[in-house]
Amino acid sequence: MNNRETAILVVDDDADTTKMLCQLLGLTLARQHHCFTAASVGEATRLLDATFFHLVITDINMPGATGVSLCRQIYENHPNTVVIMMSAMTDINYAIDSMRAGAFDYLVKPIHVAQLTAAIERALEYQESLMKRHYCQQSLEEEVRDLFALNARVRSSRSQKAAAEPLRTDAARNKG
Repeated sequence: MNNRETAILVVDDDADTTKMLCQLLGLTLARQHHCFTAASVGEATRLLDATFFHLVITDINMPGATGVSLCRQIYENHPNTVVIMMSAMTDINYAIDSMRAGAFDYLVKPIHVAQLTAAIERALEYQESLMKRHYCQQSLEEEVRDLFALNARVRSSRSQKAAAEPLRTDAARNKG
């Protein structure tokens, strides 16, 4: 994967679903991307800890931990990664739980290609704005650190100058 490719992680315990989604992304997504897959929350967590992902598309119901718990974990530990939840669950409470866990969007299976593509494009645009904010915040923090360092040097220089002033005055008196 090169730096210009978008990294997308698809998480679902159904291998056919992950394969189909990755193929679908290859056919419909306009930007260069690399699609990774994980069959469980544990596998997804290992991948997330090893690689930066711009987007995670995850199912909710999987053996062991749920997609909602994965979403919460991503929101807390990888704040610049955007999550789209997908599920066959139509109960509004699943969508609410997902959004409260930090999901960007919630799609109900079966997913229509146009709906998925539009959701991914919106999510990736949002992710770009998160990254811009992150870089601006880092730059601002660096500028503030530099200003504090400069301020400390100026204060130190003033203190040294003030400490040397009485010595100069005494030396001038002794001459005269």
